[in-house]
Formats: sequence, structure tokens, C-alpha cells
Amino acid sequence: LSMGQNHVWRFQQYNPFRLNLNPIEQREFSTVMNELCEEGIFTVEKDDSVVLFRLTEKGEKLIYS
Repeated sequence: LSMGQNHVWRFQQYNPFRLNLNPIEQREFSTVMNELCEEGIFTVEKDDSVVLFRLTEKGEKLIYS
């Protein structure tokens, strides 16, 4: 993967995935993803009912460097 591209991690099964987690796991997942977004590693978008987590350049550097 090259730096600067917009990589989107599309959770097409986000809602079914999330609903299969127990309530504690649901809170923890949401908390972690929100923290990663606050730290600038991901941005979150919605496309109808599909949640999209877009990997930022900062996140890409952390993963691929």
C-alpha cells in the first residue's frame, strides 16, 4: 500500500457484528474505535446504515512503518 491513498475499512456487516458482541464488548469496541478516531488514526463515516472507518495517513504510517 502506498502512503496518501484513502484506505477505507468498510464494515458491511457492522451492525450484525456489533449485535453479536455482549454489552461489555459493544461498549469496549465503540470506546476503542472512538479513541482511535480522536487520535487521528481513523475517521468515521456513515453510508446509509454501513459504518466506514477510513484509515488516515497517520494511521497508515503507524501500521506500515
